[in-house]
Amino acid sequence: MRDYCERLHRDPESLSEAQRSPVAGPLERLADHPFIVGFMNEFLANPDLSSQQCYGFRMESTSLCVRAAYRVNALNRRRPEWRPGSPRILKHSASSHP
Repeated sequence: MRDYCERLHRDPESLSEAQRSPVAGPLERLADHPFIVGFMNEFLANPDLSSQQCYGFRMESTSLCVRAAYRVNALNRRRPEWRPGSPRILKHSASSHP
C-alpha cells in the first residue's frame, strides 16, 4: 500500500487512469474495511438509506496526503512531521446525502 501511495504521488502517469485514485489499487481495501464502515455507519449514515445492500453514506472525495519528514516552523526550526513507522493518513470526507 505504501509503495502504491508513493507511486501515485510521485509518478501518477505510470498508472492507468482508473488507478490514479486514493481508493484504487491496493488502497481500495481500506474503503470497505469493516472498522471504517462501522465508524461511518455509526457517525454519518442516514438510517433511512442504510440496508444490507447499501451503505447509508457515500464517500464524496478522497485525497492522498504525503508529508515531508521535516517541516520548518515559524522560527525556522525543523520539526519532525512524522516518525518512521507512524501511519500516514489518507483523508476522506463522507456524507449521508443521497
